[in-house]
Amino acid sequence: MIGLIFPRLHFLGIIWGFIMLFDLPTSIVAYALAFHYSFLAGVWIFVVGTLWWYLLSRGAGFVFDVFKHL
Repeated sequence: MIGLIFPRLHFLGIIWGFIMLFDLPTSIVAYALAFHYSFLAGVWIFVVGTLWWYLLSRGAGFVFDVFKHL
């Protein structure tokens, strides 16, 4: 996305594909939105993707705490 603002950084655009793969459960909606509502798709990835990783880390912490007390 930064390549649109600063053309010399256009090579960073490949990172967006990796972000979409890492956020795969949430990026399915973004793929559907991207064709007509690209801005909304980007906002979706940043907001819901952040929430997704937060919930994953909380779940991993919970599992770690369960095994720590065994």
